[in-house]
Amino acid sequence: MIPSEEVSDGELVRRARAGEDHAFTLLMRRHKDGLYRFVRRYVGDADAAYEAVQESFVAAWRNLPRYDVTRPFGGWIRTIALNKCRDRARRESVRRLVFGARSGS
Repeated sequence: MIPSEEVSDGELVRRARAGEDHAFTLLMRRHKDGLYRFVRRYVGDADAAYEAVQESFVAAWRNLPRYDVTRPFGGWIRTIALNKCRDRARRESVRRLVFGARSGS
């Protein structure tokens, strides 16, 4: 067996597409810390960042068949995460518009 550090992201995606759940777990482990730091800079809040990272990996799993293995996985997952952050910001803007600013904020 090849050590997980030596397996490319593209190969892990191929394995995940073939039904090897552990391959996607390895991708998540490989990219979660950097993705969290990326998202945290965008949203600011630690809990919101953690949730956005989770949502991003769920979306990546669901859209894995659409991923182009010739492109960097890190860039793809960051794009998904950025879209999740933007979605969250839009939802919060609508809530503020509808419910007004909370007192004490």
